[in-house]
Amino acid sequence: MQNIDLISEEEAKKLLEELADKIAAYNHAYYIEDNPLVSDAEYDQLFNTNLKLDQKFPHLILENSPSKKVGAKIANKFAKVTHQAPILSLSNAFDEQDVRDFVDRIKNFLRLDEFVPIFCEPKIDGLSFSAIYKDGLLTMGATRGDGYVGEDITANIKTIKNFPHKIDNALEFLEVRGEIYIEKQDFLNLNKEQEEQGRDKFANPRNAAAGSLRQLDASITAQRPLKYFVYSGGVTEQNLASSQDQLLTKLKEFGFSVNEISKLAYSEEEIFAFYEYLKTNRENLPYEIDGVVYKLNDFALQNRMGFIARSPRFATAHKFPAIIGQTKLLSITVQVGRTGTLTPVAELEPIEIGGVTVSRATLHNFQEIMRKDVRIGDYVFLQRAGDVIPQITGVDFDKRPNDTATFDTPLFCPSCNSKLHYVPEDIIIRCDNGLNCPAQNYERIRHFVSKNAMDIEGLGRKQVEFLIDKGLISNPFDIFFLKEKNDSSLTKLENMDGWGKKSVENLFKNIEKSKNVSLPRFIYALGIRHIGEQNAKLLAREFGSYANFIAQMGLLSKNDSDIYQKLNDLEGIGYKILVDIIDFFDIKENIELIKKLGEILNIEDYKETREQSSLTGKRVVFTGSLPTISRAEAKATAEKFGAKVAASVSSNTDLVVAGVDAGSKLKKAKELGIKIIDEEEWLTLIKMFKTMNKEMESQVVIYQDENGEVNVEVKIIDETVWLSLNQIAELFARDKSVISRHLKNIFKEQELEEKAVVAFFATTAADGKTYQVEYYNLDAIISVGYRVNSKRGIAFRKWATNLLKEYLIKGYSINQDKITQKKLNNLQQTVELLTNTLINQNLVNSTGQELINLIRNYSKTWEILVKYDEDKLNPPTKLQAETNGLLSYQESLEAIKKLKQELGKQKDAEISNLFGAERDNSFKGILGNIDQTFDGKSLYNSAEEKAAHLLYFIIKDHPFSDGNKRIGCLLFLLYLTKATIGLKNIGVSAMTSLALLIAESDPIQKELMINLIMNLIND
Repeated sequence: MQNIDLISEEEAKKLLEELADKIAAYNHAYYIEDNPLVSDAEYDQLFNTNLKLDQKFPHLILENSPSKKVGAKIANKFAKVTHQAPILSLSNAFDEQDVRDFVDRIKNFLRLDEFVPIFCEPKIDGLSFSAIYKDGLLTMGATRGDGYVGEDITANIKTIKNFPHKIDNALEFLEVRGEIYIEKQDFLNLNKEQEEQGRDKFANPRNAAAGSLRQLDASITAQRPLKYFVYSGGVTEQNLASSQDQLLTKLKEFGFSVNEISKLAYSEEEIFAFYEYLKTNRENLPYEIDGVVYKLNDFALQNRMGFIARSPRFATAHKFPAIIGQTKLLSITVQVGRTGTLTPVAELEPIEIGGVTVSRATLHNFQEIMRKDVRIGDYVFLQRAGDVIPQITGVDFDKRPNDTATFDTPLFCPSCNSKLHYVPEDIIIRCDNGLNCPAQNYERIRHFVSKNAMDIEGLGRKQVEFLIDKGLISNPFDIFFLKEKNDSSLTKLENMDGWGKKSVENLFKNIEKSKNVSLPRFIYALGIRHIGEQNAKLLAREFGSYANFIAQMGLLSKNDSDIYQKLNDLEGIGYKILVDIIDFFDIKENIELIKKLGEILNIEDYKETREQSSLTGKRVVFTGSLPTISRAEAKATAEKFGAKVAASVSSNTDLVVAGVDAGSKLKKAKELGIKIIDEEEWLTLIKMFKTMNKEMESQVVIYQDENGEVNVEVKIIDETVWLSLNQIAELFARDKSVISRHLKNIFKEQELEEKAVVAFFATTAADGKTYQVEYYNLDAIISVGYRVNSKRGIAFRKWATNLLKEYLIKGYSINQDKITQKKLNNLQQTVELLTNTLINQNLVNSTGQELINLIRNYSKTWEILVKYDEDKLNPPTKLQAETNGLLSYQESLEAIKKLKQELGKQKDAEISNLFGAERDNSFKGILGNIDQTFDGKSLYNSAEEKAAHLLYFIIKDHPFSDGNKRIGCLLFLLYLTKATIGLKNIGVSAMTSLALLIAESDPIQKELMINLIMNLIND
């Protein structure tokens, strides 16, 4: 099998484009026309190749990559249905090693050493469906469609024998998902009937099932022998079970058909045994299967693992083997790519493999030809599963003719005849003639106008080639003056071969439309080597606007060290990519072209929906081994809350999360004085963000009725509110179909741009998994509100007219007795912490009031907090000189022992044996830290600062197994007493409240807490 590691970037780029088009066509034929053009094995080979290329070259991932999509865009003959949560496909495994890798990914992600139970079941070769029940009644049946929007087949699905129309133990809302199929014998009988009636026979059982289900006349569906299995619980308001095996048992109790052939495996051996059993006995089953599905059985663990673009991380499909063929190699041609890379292509004697005729195959690179000793005239083996499709896996040397010819690696470019050079690290040969090479210039323009770049429809391969040959365009900038040239020309484009009036009008219209482009698309369109869609998005996120991007790139080309370091720190941008960026902007023509494009294009600033937190925009570095969460999970969480995850520590780094055995990054962070927290503090931080965001959501009001009551709770992200389709329907008291129709018209009439007002947010379903559900922002909600015809709609319009005027500029309104984070302009962070403390610690009234009074009394501190927000906060100026050794380790232990004894005498006290038990000399380390010196000087310059750090470290670092807050307070007070500072400002309740405040604080707010304690002492 060809090693995919040997494929060049240019080969990958071209192949990904071909695969995207081909798979889209196959998807349409399979999902929409029910007329598969290739076998399942052939399709899987194509898709798996695309997936592996996406993984190897993430910067080349296309916006329309099959790895991001599910199914096909639906046809128009059925009503559209938006799924409550996307119906995703599964990733594929083709051999035992793939399965072992799948199991290892689960264990690594979850940080588990032992095998986690995997539920195994046959992969039915049928048509996926979703069915929704409300109050026990079947109200909706839908096909998968593109995974997000399917077709309404409710009437048809009701004709399937034994498909429940009513569930006795009625739930308020239930969704089930499964597969509809036709058994083998029924398929043979159906085809016999088709033949007898003079109709076309179905290609296979899956085709027959799909065609039967998607009949406009449900009576025809009723005559077809359709059957079904359910395998999932979709979105619902109740958790039916905690695992996959329990869920299927529950669904069976409801009256659904579930596949009895399944196994809960407790080892890899059991997984493979079940696979071999099914592979051996598949012909004996009454229905078609094409593999085995493996799912993590535990729903809570599934939810932790989550999803990637088109599939869950916790499941995979182990497919049955594919097909190998043999044919003759007729010749080898050479293609030149956009960045100058040369790719050898095998021209083959046509051969049919899995129902598809193959006449060309990639040879990856010239070293691969030599390594495999491939010669013109050889009989070669082709395989269409796993790696690059189609690929030559080897030569049949036994059949080698005497007249075969070796292939000579070219020395000059076949397009411009420039001398070529070999790039050893990439194992490629490249033409460095740039845009002076016709082939490279052609490919660059094609890339610029492609769907995922400027998206200029009507400029395909042939059209670009035609316009270049006619001298109408020579670079991307010329495209935007094509109409002007055509208007002033005597020979009109519409009169030339291959063009017409309508096609030219549409082209000019599409060119004009493309002038509004997002920053990520624009950067991707430039065609910088190694800058695919993902890296283009990364750069756009970093720089925010076109103006800043071009300015920073100008500095980079002048060897600015700061911008170099900033880019080098970004995870995903390494040295090699950075060199490619510099090389691109070192070319004067490229800079001039970009500036000219910037003058005529409207390049939108980068915007990204993220949950709000104090991490937003901060650079976070993870180092060392995290004991309870995987690096991937930590990174995903950080990015969810707006952080930029960096690969290395520099002066630009804001926070370092250090795990076990952290090395050079931790050392460098300490040297640079960067904030460092451990995994426990990180998890506490994330928990706090989630709590705060949840509270914020409940504080935002989108509509109040005449009684002033909130009708719908909403999400608030990026300073606007979001509602799901169900919530909008509830808000305006209309059916979802009515709301969907209004939204469709809003987008169709271009009142709003769909991609700007629609987003997907996580929603937990009945099976315990988290799905991405479609939400609409305030702009869309208001547009619907001014269209919908209902009493609630009229009330909304009156309310909105009077109330929203004041708040529209901010994108949301605020309940009179609540306040959101965005309204906290001068409100101190301490008050925010106070709210969190009062909620989480259930303080008694006296203690809570004491803390409130404490905060009110320190008006000077609040002035300091404003300076903190502006990064201008300094410690108090009048501080007592530091003195080392005020509190010894032994003296502290004696004090803790005495405290434990005294607490034990109290009637209601509960003192555990672990109270005051030190963990790994960590308290001793804290005392050492307090008195630490550097270059002969104390690290902490005053007694107040030492006392503050002592209290903070004991409470936050948990050096004792139990009693950290009480011990921290005791030693803090003892330290102040020995330093003769006095305790006049610290009452009993105030001390209690301060300890709780520190415990609830964000680790990033350490400096705030220290200065707050010092001001309390010093006032």
